[in-house]
Amino acid sequence: MQRARDTAALDQYFRLSNGYRSYLDDLRQLQLSKEGSHPCRSATLYMSADGEVRHCPYGASEVSVHAPRTEIRAFLDAPATDRVGPDCAAICRPASRDCAAA
Repeated sequence: MQRARDTAALDQYFRLSNGYRSYLDDLRQLQLSKEGSHPCRSATLYMSADGEVRHCPYGASEVSVHAPRTEIRAFLDAPATDRVGPDCAAICRPASRDCAAA
């Protein structure tokens, strides 16, 4: 109920688009899913200060930029292993709707 009130209040001032409303609904679904958390695989790659590439800035799955190309390619092609949590749900964008719904 609070989320609906907050969205309505924001809509009064910012005229939220249908796309943004859909995005808010997707975030809510990711965070509140009773089926367990969803894979976190952002459309953006993130690099740590130590030179590790991740799909999720808060994830544990990573590969070093110094790794052989085959290892980096395998990491990029592998399915997501990190799970969506409250920290990343608001900033990560899924690579596709299919990935977010998996």
